[in-house]
Amino acid sequence: MNRYDPNFVPTYALFLIGVKVIIFNDEDQILLLKRSEKTSRAHGWDFAGGGVDRGESPLEAVVREVSEETGLTIDTVRTLSTSHGHVKGKEYVLLGFSARLSSGEVTLSWEHESYQWMTLEEVKSIELPESQRLIMDMYENSLTA
Repeated sequence: MNRYDPNFVPTYALFLIGVKVIIFNDEDQILLLKRSEKTSRAHGWDFAGGGVDRGESPLEAVVREVSEETGLTIDTVRTLSTSHGHVKGKEYVLLGFSARLSSGEVTLSWEHESYQWMTLEEVKSIELPESQRLIMDMYENSLTA
């Protein structure tokens, strides 16, 4: 049986919260962004995304980050995954999403040097961070559910 402890003080966990999104075009190709020299994991492939700002919902962050990094507008946003990890000595929770391209042409921010629309099979063959591979796995699992 649990005992009441009048001296108990809760410990609050502080996490960075991030979002990443798999964006599909009308041909069901997936947008991959190649990170620039100015970022961590320079020249590595990446999904669009970033940090959730204070006062912002994860959905608002997904829409904002996609617009900032690519100039695109998205819709039909679905939650796919949640993961936990460490970056630069800080803990983070990463929320994975999928979305459909609504409008726009890709215009890259300074964070990325190039982009490519890839098939699901092509995405499976490239190196992605484990947290982003989990988002892909959850997407694939959703197709068979």
